[in-house]
Amino acid sequence: MKIKVFAIGKKNKGPEGLLVMKYLNRIQAFGKPLGFSEIQLVEVDDRKNSSSKDYITFIQEALNKNRQGIRVVALDSKGKLFSSESFSEVLSKFVGERVKEIFFLIGGSNGIPKEILKVSDILISFGRFTYPHLLMRVILFEQIYRATTIIANHPYHRS
Repeated sequence: MKIKVFAIGKKNKGPEGLLVMKYLNRIQAFGKPLGFSEIQLVEVDDRKNSSSKDYITFIQEALNKNRQGIRVVALDSKGKLFSSESFSEVLSKFVGERVKEIFFLIGGSNGIPKEILKVSDILISFGRFTYPHLLMRVILFEQIYRATTIIANHPYHRS
């Protein structure tokens, strides 16, 4: 199963980007035996256009290639709150269902467009706080890594 994290906003070459790469490498090394064949960050730059139409088009084109076998998980403050354990259960369920790809969507300063939220399978909230979108990437990647360790019964996560 492939995991793609679509993040709207500028490319991150700062400290947050280094942390994302750290967790991305950990997930790739640790997740393959669990069925996670590939994980990647897809950064969609919205600075050229103040509207979110490019992002909407980008995501719709990615979904239109073959919606079957793809699950869309949007990060939204109005979404469902998950614990690390329940989040790992969702990922484990996707592996069991032989899902081909999971798209995680992180919005920019204006959030995720409503058109995209409508086609999402799950809306996940990481709390009611507002996080900088660059930091949200780190938080999501850490939770994906944590989920892989929970699935593998690794001691990284302590209940």
